[in-house]
Amino acid sequence: MADVVFYLNSNDNSALLAWGTFDLLISDHGGALKKADDFITKHKGKYIFSLLGYDLKNEIEYLNSSNKAISEFPDLLLYVPKKVVEINQDKITYIQGYHEEEDQEILFQFTKEQGQDKTNNIVLTPEIPKAKYLEKLAKVKNYLQRGDIYEDTFCQNFVAKDVQIDPVSVYHQLNKKTLAPF
Repeated sequence: MADVVFYLNSNDNSALLAWGTFDLLISDHGGALKKADDFITKHKGKYIFSLLGYDLKNEIEYLNSSNKAISEFPDLLLYVPKKVVEINQDKITYIQGYHEEEDQEILFQFTKEQGQDKTNNIVLTPEIPKAKYLEKLAKVKNYLQRGDIYEDTFCQNFVAKDVQIDPVSVYHQLNKKTLAPF
């Protein structure tokens, strides 16, 4: 499998699939937006895919997060792939790069129904125990009712430690359950 892959699936039999690194920018902790601007200018006219991390907001506003990081995602990732294909029904069109025989493996992984569960029954554990979560939720509800806040997104992580997953298989399983239109 390619080192970096972006798959934008609309669940309407159309998608964009990008792989093969032409250029990559990964940035953390300050200066990411200036680097991004330079990277975008350098690659004008090419497809650029991005991942924007939550803490990137700290470069725009005077904010700071003290949340525990459980993943290794950077604040910013910009990616210029060697290949981008547009998938419509069963038709695959190269819109950046050209077809090579070794492309068949990655195209198959994303265009064919994946039925095999390769996750080996991973158990997800909440970071906040249920009683503590409900206690915190009651506080949020109280803040809303008093008018201290008008909106809140209270959530928590569910984690599985020391496990190996097949990301493509996990993607297909989650997508089957959610069928998100993006």
